[in-house]
Amino acid sequence: MFSGFCSRARARLVPLVRPLGTFILISSLLVPACDSVPLLAPSETTLSLFAGSAVLPLNGSTVLTATVIEQAGTPVQNGTLVTFVTNLGSIDPAEARTQGGTVTTRLHAGGVSGTATVGAISGSARATDVQIQIGGAAVASLLLSATPGTVPTLGGTVQIRAVVSDASGNRVSGVPVAFATTAGTLSQTTATTDGNGEGITLLTTAREATVTASAGGQEQTVTVRIAGAPSVTLTVQTTTPAAGQATTFAVGVQPGTNGAAITRVRIAFGDGSLQELGSVNGTINVSHTYVSQGTYTVTVTATDVAGEQTVVSTAVVVTLAPVGVVITATPSSAQVNGVVAFTATVTPATTAVVSYIWSFGDGGTAQTTGNQTSHVYTSAGSRTVQVTVNTVTGTSGVGQTVVVVN
Repeated sequence: MFSGFCSRARARLVPLVRPLGTFILISSLLVPACDSVPLLAPSETTLSLFAGSAVLPLNGSTVLTATVIEQAGTPVQNGTLVTFVTNLGSIDPAEARTQGGTVTTRLHAGGVSGTATVGAISGSARATDVQIQIGGAAVASLLLSATPGTVPTLGGTVQIRAVVSDASGNRVSGVPVAFATTAGTLSQTTATTDGNGEGITLLTTAREATVTASAGGQEQTVTVRIAGAPSVTLTVQTTTPAAGQATTFAVGVQPGTNGAAITRVRIAFGDGSLQELGSVNGTINVSHTYVSQGTYTVTVTATDVAGEQTVVSTAVVVTLAPVGVVITATPSSAQVNGVVAFTATVTPATTAVVSYIWSFGDGGTAQTTGNQTSHVYTSAGSRTVQVTVNTVTGTSGVGQTVVVVN
């Protein structure tokens, strides 16, 4: 009430100084007294308080704004003092004077997590308290992830990321996140969330590890597993592998337990030949033809995305394949001095033949590189025709037929 009187006295006493000298004394007595008493909001004044942010990181700050409106709906007199209070952090300045019915100050959070209850007072007017969540108190959710989710069998390092959000889903910065692990080591056991609301540490381990992160009463875990190497099988499908003939192998590849996808499979046949099979997931058949007999070591190497490799080998014994030969005579019943054509058919059809040595049964012979020849018989009788086939592998086969010469 006295403050209201001071404001009205200043406005009303000054005009009285000139006509009435007796009031000069009164004016001079009143002015110093009014200056020593702060100007406060009159009764029935509405005081409202607003915060620029309802969530603050540790050591963060936000603007506080108070509006002071008299009962008539007009702003209070400029210079009206408003006092701010908080139970957590600090306000600077704690007192400020209005300009146009508005006054601003700033709340500094400090380094302690909690809920700051901020109030504003002027005379008998008091604003409704504003609550501001500081640090861990603002945490409503915590998401934890590991990238990648596995390490190789010999161990490795993964990134552990904790994402902190408030009740509105906004990420919160400046929040301490505590990390712990059941195995391995962490690059740091406490990380403060950055501007993206993320707290990050690195886990190095050679064993399966469960990492726990906690912040503001929230807790989450993530398990980092050991990635198994790819599983590989290799079997020889051909019963009797032979030189010059296709030998078939069954190659089976599967990702290991907790392992990554297979990116590359390669087979080496042991004779200097390699074949890239690409990304295999399952079983496929692969064929290869050996030129010479012998024992060969066949090796399959499978590699996954993480670089894990599995190598499997088996031995294959390649023998000299028997050569089958059939002779066809045209005509099979010939006339003296007539021409008889002969064709030798070799099995298997893939056999590489070096030479055909013919014996026509009447003392005549011939050698060819092709499988066809002809002969003229000059006397009648039954003739046994024979051909010996020699192959590049050193094997040979013999075929024969009978020609009747009339």
